[in-house]
Amino acid sequence: MAAGAFVGFHQSTMAGNSRLDDKMFTEEMRLFFEERGVTKSFIEQAFSTRSDELWAPTQDEMLAANFLSMKSQATLGVPEKQ
Repeated sequence: MAAGAFVGFHQSTMAGNSRLDDKMFTEEMRLFFEERGVTKSFIEQAFSTRSDELWAPTQDEMLAANFLSMKSQATLGVPEKQ
């Protein structure tokens, strides 16, 4: 990621999809993250954010949730919230 970039999360919604399709895709993403060791609280926050909003966790939040590793922290330019 480039300096100044951030990672954002929200519920899935895609043009042409039914609500059920969107819900199924969101559940697949939840499982994908869970299988990789991301904490349940992080996953819940990420996918409970409405599709017209965006949750942008800090590097520390992503590291604590096992979304990022320490190795990737050094290469990211994710700004911390003030």
